[in-house]
Amino acid sequence: MPVVVSRDVGPLEAISESATLLKRSWGENVIGSGGLGLMFFPVYLCIMGKSKH
Repeated sequence: MPVVVSRDVGPLEAISESATLLKRSWGENVIGSGGLGLMFFPVYLCIMGKSKH
């Protein structure tokens, strides 16, 4: 619905643009979360290694 409101397009084009925007933003979120996970994984391993001793 936001694409229909923000742009002067028909319903089919609006659905297509909405799907494209959703895929792009979802992909960015996955990459960002994965990057943070990879960054903190070594810290997690160090903490877990120290807690076992």
